[in-house]
Amino acid sequence: MKVKVGAYTFTVVFGVTEEGKDGECDLESQVIHVDSTLGNDRRREVLLHELLHAAWYQTALKRIFEDEDEELIIWSLACQLLEFFRQPNLVHYLRHATAPYRPVAYFQGDDE
Repeated sequence: MKVKVGAYTFTVVFGVTEEGKDGECDLESQVIHVDSTLGNDRRREVLLHELLHAAWYQTALKRIFEDEDEELIIWSLACQLLEFFRQPNLVHYLRHATAPYRPVAYFQGDDE
């Protein structure tokens, strides 16, 4: 599977990962590895987690936070964002909703 993250296109590979790792994001090779033996929910969470690492590397956040902070922040966000994505009405709204244009309404009696 190919996934666009910022300026990069990553290849997602579901398969065997390094021992002790559920997933890994390699910015240099633009490959994300996810352990295929994980359960469906955990596999999705790990994929989103690794995608967030790919996005993180392309921001100034990498310069501000320590590596330990990065992992904690991404782990926390992945869990919450995945729950948002599990709500189809919310996802539909975020992808398609536009606020209707409403011109400025003048009060009755205003000259302009």
